Amino acid sequence: MSKNNEESLDLYELIYDHLHETWDPIGVKAFGEPAGENSNYVDDIVLLIIRKASLKDLANHFQTLVEEKM
Repeated sequence: MSKNNEESLDLYELIYDHLHETWDPIGVKAFGEPAGENSNYVDDIVLLIIRKASLKDLANHFQTLVEEKM
């Protein structure tokens, strides 16, 4: 596996873990939310980070997820 692929995989795992453990904007953890509930969002977030999106762009992306996907 190339270094870029390893770094992308590490980033993917980091984002997945963060979304699962920390990010709960609508309070689903209180109801036993499944582990993969947020996994659909990871790819886009990783791409934004790899493409060096600004913090504002990342924040806007998360806000859009909350408003339109949840």
